[in-house]
Formats: sequence, C-alpha cells, structure tokens
Amino acid sequence: MNHTSIASRPAAEARPPRLGRRLAGAGTALTLVVGAGGVYAYSALAAGGPQPEAVLPAGAIAYAKVDLDPSAAQKIAAVRLARKADVLRSAAPGGLDGVKESTISAVAEESGLGLTVADIKAWAGDRAAYAVYPVPAGVQDEDGVDVVVAIATTDAAATSRTLDTVRAKEGTAYALKGGFALLGEDQASLDRVLARPGALGKERRVSADLDALNSGDRVAQMWVDLDAVMATEGTATAVTSLVARAGIDGRAGEAARAALAPALAGGTPMSGETATGLVRRAAAGGALPARYGRLVGAVHLDASYVEVKTRILGTPVSGVGKAGSDLIRALPSGIYGAFGITGYGAALADAWATLPTAQKRELRTVGIRSAADFRALAGSDLVVAVGPGSRAGDVAGQLRVRSSTPERTRALWQRLVTEADAGGDVEVTRSGGVVTVALGEMRANRSLLAYSPAYQRAVPDASRSGYTLFVDLARAFDAAGADTGMWRGLQATGVTMQDDGTMRARLTVR
Repeated sequence: MNHTSIASRPAAEARPPRLGRRLAGAGTALTLVVGAGGVYAYSALAAGGPQPEAVLPAGAIAYAKVDLDPSAAQKIAAVRLARKADVLRSAAPGGLDGVKESTISAVAEESGLGLTVADIKAWAGDRAAYAVYPVPAGVQDEDGVDVVVAIATTDAAATSRTLDTVRAKEGTAYALKGGFALLGEDQASLDRVLARPGALGKERRVSADLDALNSGDRVAQMWVDLDAVMATEGTATAVTSLVARAGIDGRAGEAARAALAPALAGGTPMSGETATGLVRRAAAGGALPARYGRLVGAVHLDASYVEVKTRILGTPVSGVGKAGSDLIRALPSGIYGAFGITGYGAALADAWATLPTAQKRELRTVGIRSAADFRALAGSDLVVAVGPGSRAGDVAGQLRVRSSTPERTRALWQRLVTEADAGGDVEVTRSGGVVTVALGEMRANRSLLAYSPAYQRAVPDASRSGYTLFVDLARAFDAAGADTGMWRGLQATGVTMQDDGTMRARLTVR
C-alpha cells in the first residue's frame, strides 16, 4: 500500500467524544488551508499538482474540496475582485501568502495543539478536501461513518513532525499518500477508508453530478449523497429531534416517528419542504416523498462577481415555480431590493392539510379559513419590494399579488391589514388580477428593474427562476448615508432558485 501509516495512541487512554474530535479535527485541518475568505487571492497563475480526489478512495457519501491553486482564469478573476471591493481585498492581505500566514498564525495560537507557525507553514499546501464514508456492515460506530481530511503537503518530513504532535494530543491517525496527508479520527477508521478500492476522482456518478452543475472553473466544490447520509446510524436520533422541534407529542408524535424512521433510513427527500413540514405531514398520516437525491455545489469567481451555485439531483423538487416572477421585473429600477416567488399559493394550499388544529384555529381568527384562502393569499406570483418614496428621504414598501381570484385576495389582505391596526398607513388596492398592499408611495422610475444592469448581473437567470431575491447594496448604502467602510465597491447581491433544483447566489462588485 503506497502510504505511510502512524498508529494512534493506546485505546486505554482517555479519549474525547468521537463526534467532537471529528468536528474539531476537520475544522483545524481545513482552516490550515482555507482561511477566512482565502479563496479570493492567488500569487501564481499556473495551476498544477495533485488533486485530493486522486488519493481519496471511491465510495464516499459526501465530499468537499477547496482549491487555492485553481485555473489561471480563476486567479485573474480573484485579483480583479480584490482590487474592486475593500471587503475582498481585506480578506486576502498580501495575496495567498498573506492569507495563509495570518490563518496559520491563528491556528497556532488558538488551537491548543502546541504547534508553532513554523511547524504548520513548513508543509501546508494549497488544496484540501473532506470526505465521509459509511462504515462497513458489522462495524460498531456511534455515527456510522468514517471521516477523512486530505491536506496537500509540500514536505513529508515536516508534515510528520506536525501531525505526530496532533496525534499525541488528539489520538488521531494519518497517512501520507500522493502529495497529501490523510487524517482520520483514529487508526481503525483511517485503515477502513484506505482499504477501499478505486479513487473518488474516477467515480462517474460524482464527476457527472459536478459537471451537471454547469458552474465552469471553480475554487471550491462539494458533493453529497443525501440518501446515503440519511441512512446512517444517526437517523433515529435525528427523527426524535425533528419530532420534538416540531412540537408534536402524544399519538401524533408516535405516528410521526413511526413514519419518518423507516423513510429516512431508506432515503427520503426534503423536496423543497422543511423538516418540520415532513414531521407534520407524517403525523397527519400523509405520504412522504421517496428520495432525497444528491446535492452538488461550487464557488466560481468572475472579475465582477463571486458566485455560489448548488443543485439537487435525482429527485423532483416541489414548492418552486417553473417560471420567473413577472411582477418583480415590472418594478421600478430605482428600488433598494425585492424578492419574487411564483407558485407559492399552490404550495400554501397543499400545506394546509398538514397544519396542526391549533394553528388553523389561529389563522381563522384573521380570516384565513381554508386551503383556498391560503392559495388566494399568495396567488400565482407574489413580490415584496422596498424602495425610495415619492418624497425625498422617504422609504416605501409594496407587496403585489397576481391572483386568479383577485377579489378574494384583496379581501384577505384587507382583513390582515385591519387586524394589524395598520389601516391608516397601509393601502390595499386592486387593478385587474393584481392586488397591491402599499406602505407609502414608491417613487416612479422611467425604466423597469428588468433592464437594470445591476439586476441583470446579480440574478442572470431570474426569468426562469421561481424564486428571486435582489438587493442593490450600493443604492441602499447610499440612500442610508452609511459609511460603507470595508463594504465599499460592492454593487448588489442576488439569489435565484429553479424548479430543477438549481440555486444561485451572487455578490457583485462595481
């Protein structure tokens, strides 16, 4: 076997809790490489050297990687971003070397591992990964998984000296393989992982899923088999916790646990619903979805933005409309921010049956008496916006709903405004199929938000996204007269979600 193995300390010695050590060890290892905001600065253009997925075995159920030596395009984009925005520049003082030095100093001072800056700096490389593997059948493990952290190393001897110190204090184990240090929580766990055949980087299902994200060059990426994760031994504890957090007890709680436990053990997806919603559906005797699917994600840099993109694969996603919001695109271009969502009325109507009786009783006191009322409240297209008022210095807000039953929608919102005793400040009006709930009068603008360059850059796929959030940071800071300080240079932020499970979050610069 092409690695050097170092045995863990005797089992008879006292050991900290497995989960605590696992989290602490993984966090320490990744911090050595990543640093706070370390993905923004690079000192060389040519990417090269081994990748962690080449030395990590196949069969992982979760994997994440940070690459501080990516493609030339990503390095150039990082440099340009840092020049445009103070917050990105401060996150990368002096480029990659500065980020690593400050991070290594923090780890040496705060980790309590007895390491010096020189100990860590002598070997820590530019790439790191974190992989989770299911334990083999018959192995006793409280979590049901083996976790390994891979850190690029530039000096095997220096790496061994440092990790020997960590092993002595934490009882961990490590192996040197293919230019990486592979760290496990103990020798048995690491040996189980190293005995696995193949390489993670050659697994077709992993590479195909990451390619399906269509995120281009990236400085970080992740892949998670949610079905496999939910099938680990921690499922029973998770179910009990979810039921308790949902506030369901007695026979309903027993029903929820009975329905969720086998479903989670076999793999069951959220499908756009919250865990609490699933618990309530189970308690009400409703059917649960069949799979969770797989989650992929990546961080991509451009000269004008930082983007985080994720996608759910292998299972249908519900609760997100198929088309983008027309109402958000029709807002005036001078607003500070808005979010729009399509298909939410239908999702609310479906959720009505899962609500506890007490919650339905409370809703009826404000005029919401049925699933049809829930549907009318949010309609087929709903948008909330905040922007400048018609008078200088004023701020106005609007909620607009497009509904197939507009008069019912108007009456429901009017009742809610009345119950809130806000009738003197808020006006509810209807124009055709659109109901508007307005707080103050929003300033008109000759152009629409859809044609705003800041909007187009922050949410490029808004027209096909059922959920869109947009905030014009520069305009909002300017209107507030705020001293932007380190936030100077930022333009906007945006988040979109599509019915194919894709979510995109961007932070743009001027």
